[in-house]
Amino acid sequence: MNTRSFGNHRRPTNVRHARRGGAWGWVIDVWKQRTRGGTGETEDGEDRSHFTLGRVLVLGAAVVCLGLVGTAVANLDQYTARTQQFHVARFEVRGTHRAGRDSVIAATGVKPGSSLMAVDRLQVQRNLEQLPWVRRALVQQVLPSTLDIKILEYEPFALVLADRLLLVDRNGFAFKEAATGDGRDLTIITGLPAALQRDTTGLASGTPSQVRRRLLDLLRLLDHHARSALATRFPLSELHWDAALGVTLVSALDGAEVRLGRTPERNVPRTLEQLGRLLDRLDARGEWLRYALLDDDVRPDRAIVRAVPFQRPPHIEVAQPGGAAAAQLPAPATRTSGRAGMETNKQRAAGGAVAEPGLD
Repeated sequence: MNTRSFGNHRRPTNVRHARRGGAWGWVIDVWKQRTRGGTGETEDGEDRSHFTLGRVLVLGAAVVCLGLVGTAVANLDQYTARTQQFHVARFEVRGTHRAGRDSVIAATGVKPGSSLMAVDRLQVQRNLEQLPWVRRALVQQVLPSTLDIKILEYEPFALVLADRLLLVDRNGFAFKEAATGDGRDLTIITGLPAALQRDTTGLASGTPSQVRRRLLDLLRLLDHHARSALATRFPLSELHWDAALGVTLVSALDGAEVRLGRTPERNVPRTLEQLGRLLDRLDARGEWLRYALLDDDVRPDRAIVRAVPFQRPPHIEVAQPGGAAAAQLPAPATRTSGRAGMETNKQRAAGGAVAEPGLD
């Protein structure tokens, strides 16, 4: 009996081995025979052949999958055209109060019936943000056929009269030229130069120009006034800035003016509180404020005031039938024509001389 060395054992090449793995085992055997060339591979060579075959199979499967995906994408438009799916049939517009729904839909540039999947959302958002009232826009495609649009509008805070009448928000951004009916209940800021509207880069970069800093100071003063008790006692129709005289407030009730000076923003609450105390004192005396100067740098606690007494309508008795003398009406023979006659009659009806409005 011949002895064999286990260390130098080589598998016989003339022995037929059982196939492994069914049909895949047969494929692997055929592949090994072709790559081996009948030279008698070692076990390590067989393992390397098996690894190479696995890589080829994985690569082939990946190519097949990519081909299927490409075919599906290429035929998607034809499929949607045949089935009428994924086409824009509805616009959902939210958040619009001043920007009209029809103008928003028109600004999208998307036509009803166009492919929903082909809509460029970023481009549509840029188109919408070109509308005057639109601050931000968010566009989403909602399957199967809806284009959802959410709008964030500017909130007007004041009117600014520069070269044109502009609407500005709390941040001092002039976003729209005022049209008829815009900002009827807003305070108008006057006295600023016409370069205000063109100076918008400083606001975004964080380094506003001198003109814009002045506007922001005035808006801050206006915001303090709106949140104080003076909002109803002394509502503002105009806030005027002058380089020499500073800030002047104009009442919306009767046109009374209060000059705050050049630097009221240093202590806005104290300045408005001083104006409130002044109004309290005039109310106690029965007087109506016409003009006030609160810009005394030497005596900040002192105010120069011009006021008039409250104007009360004259008391006129109603004539009863047969009692013309009780009404004390002027006789027809004493009436005169023209402006002199009108003044005489007014004086008689009031029981004395009538002071002109605005005079002491």
